[in-house]
Amino acid sequence: TMWYRVSKSVRHFESALVDLWDLPLAMAVDPDSHVVWIRAEVSCSGSKPMATIDEISSRLSVLPGQRYERHEDGRLRIIGQRLSTTHLPENLHWRPLAEVMRLKWPRAGVPKQSSDPPVQLRLERGGLESSIAGLLVNLNDLAKWVETAAEIRLRRLKWIYKDSLALVAGHPPPPLPGVAFGCHENIWIPMGQSWVPNIEAAQVRRVFQCDASETLVWRSTHQCEKLPRDAWSALSRASVREVLKQ
Repeated sequence: TMWYRVSKSVRHFESALVDLWDLPLAMAVDPDSHVVWIRAEVSCSGSKPMATIDEISSRLSVLPGQRYERHEDGRLRIIGQRLSTTHLPENLHWRPLAEVMRLKWPRAGVPKQSSDPPVQLRLERGGLESSIAGLLVNLNDLAKWVETAAEIRLRRLKWIYKDSLALVAGHPPPPLPGVAFGCHENIWIPMGQSWVPNIEAAQVRRVFQCDASETLVWRSTHQCEKLPRDAWSALSRASVREVLKQ
């Protein structure tokens, strides 16, 4: 078990958290400090293995917060530090993250005006192996990296951003913690996942009312972003600095 703490007032917190709904996480809000605590369980459910500690750590890296491990005396220590410790609040009411997100994010479905038969789309683990096409990272982490990265590295990359996250495409990807994405006919989904039912990409676009010229970034079953073709731009120090000014 590991714990993650993030201030509820952090800008765009919910936008990043919704992408983690399919992980074995529970969430609680400290009523005194309004700090959000996330608890991750690494185990197996029946014969189906749940997410590994490495996968959970990688995907939690998009959240602006601190990750803790628990000692035998019950105190929590920030991973990588020796002296910084704290206690987990006692008055926390834990709820599964998937349950919390389900209250806010509807599942993707065919719009009523469509003549296609109804279908409920979702992302599930599995599918064909593919190479990494992009990396979803924290915008602040990307900003720090581009300041020291070689120009030849930056020229090979393009990027788009949404709130506090950035999707960087190109090879090799930046050496940053994040979520790897694959690309299928300009539909971007996390690596190791596929959409169910297995319908054609054109049908997926109809479900989301997405034009063929638009980039579809399907971050989770509950969140999908439609971005115009010109939303992509070359990755450069100037372009990232400009975004951070907004």
